[in-house]
Amino acid sequence: MEDRQRITRLTDLSGRSGQRLSGIESPAGPVESPPKAGSQRVVHLPPQGVSALAEHLQTRSPALPTARLFVRRDGRALRAHHVHAAWSTARRAADLPSVHLHDLRHAGLTLAAQSGATLAEVMRRAGHSSSRAAMIYQHAAERRDAEVAARLGRLAAGTTSNRTGT
Repeated sequence: MEDRQRITRLTDLSGRSGQRLSGIESPAGPVESPPKAGSQRVVHLPPQGVSALAEHLQTRSPALPTARLFVRRDGRALRAHHVHAAWSTARRAADLPSVHLHDLRHAGLTLAAQSGATLAEVMRRAGHSSSRAAMIYQHAAERRDAEVAARLGRLAAGTTSNRTGT
């Protein structure tokens, strides 16, 4: 899996680079994320994430369930400095020098919220036990506010369908 695909999958997984194979029953199924403070969570991937994960699992050599999902090309474990080096290269290529790796988690959870996920759904996806932590990902943007206003207008006009399907 190329670095760009890894970065996209990290966003899909809300930034969990330590994902182990034991949490993946099948590429089409949900991914169990490592527990944090005793809380196991299941995260569903978007369709393009499912197909990329299936491709990745087919191309990598067989491994123990305790092995990490993302490994080096030689099959050995990715260490923090490998991840940060790849991230640094990607940041430079995208001309985003101030974006941090944890921002992928932030982006994934913000996109989940903007796609229509409720606060409770964002909390579950993130593994948060408090709404305060999940609210960090509830960004408001002028463009997004215009979309909300348009949906409100459609609701007021009696039109029931919109881009989020609600």
